[in-house]
Amino acid sequence: MLCCVTDIGSNTVKMNIFDSSGAAEGRIKSVFAESTTLGLGGMRENGRLSEFGIRVLCEILRRYKLNSAENGCGIFFAFATASLRNVTNTRDAVEKVRDETGISIDVLTGEEEALLSFSGMKSEYPKVSSGLMIDMGGGSTELISFTENCISSSVSIPAGCVTLRDAFRENGKTYPSPDCCKAIAERICELVSTSGFKPEHSEAYMIGGTARAVFRLAGFAAGNIEVPEKQENNIEYITLCGEKFPFRSGYNSSLSHNLSIDTEEFETVFNFYSKAYCDRIIANHIRAIIPERFDTIIPGMAAQKAILSYCGIGKLNLVTAGVREGYFLRLLTNDLASK
Repeated sequence: MLCCVTDIGSNTVKMNIFDSSGAAEGRIKSVFAESTTLGLGGMRENGRLSEFGIRVLCEILRRYKLNSAENGCGIFFAFATASLRNVTNTRDAVEKVRDETGISIDVLTGEEEALLSFSGMKSEYPKVSSGLMIDMGGGSTELISFTENCISSSVSIPAGCVTLRDAFRENGKTYPSPDCCKAIAERICELVSTSGFKPEHSEAYMIGGTARAVFRLAGFAAGNIEVPEKQENNIEYITLCGEKFPFRSGYNSSLSHNLSIDTEEFETVFNFYSKAYCDRIIANHIRAIIPERFDTIIPGMAAQKAILSYCGIGKLNLVTAGVREGYFLRLLTNDLASK
């Protein structure tokens, strides 16, 4: 059975078509994937998702549903995270999308998102029993501390790479200054400390587009990934409501499973690329390596660096599975339970 799961995030809207065969044994196979950088987190007006944002969302969901059907998949699910959770017109936006497209959107709570991300992570790292999961999205960051396969504590922080970029953008500059990075770190530490979250682990498992971008930058710095000759780097642009948005079909083939770096290497990569604020060559490298995240990666890394320091993490592991895989597994579990 094929099942399409679409994740409406604050930065990107991603869809995967999963094949359920083998899922009972914990094997999750994605047979088709697409990702569009809509930046819904930046389409807000007085706390509301703008009418333009709703129209753009409707268009991309129609496209994904059509592509899903053309790939032989008639089962389509869509869920939203902070993109719709953290706006004041959630119900209105969901109803308009349903009326325009016939697609119902499941708006996850922060707690649900964290649990589903954890489920997705465990599908990729089934033998890992303890650690810290970090899932940074565009509008929120989910943290889970787990010991002996049981969640000991979790928190959903209302800050992600998009909201941090917008909150700490300085005079319209693309990249944050050192002072802005410091302010981001202080804000993140404040949010984590006031939540009472304090895990005691030495390893972190990082989920999400920001994490993948970090490992791409680290791979380039280590000489394992070449800077593409063209900045597009396998990215196309699609037109929605008269505007162009970065679009990618398929996963990034330059990243494999089970990648890891230590915190010292992470800090080295951050210290180098954060100079993009005043170094055009470094800024151009970022645009070439991760063009779809060139303006959110430094705020995201500044926040991740603060979390790693606050939690005393020494080693970072990349997780390519996440909330979509977890959502798919929940669908399968519910389907089996109903039979």
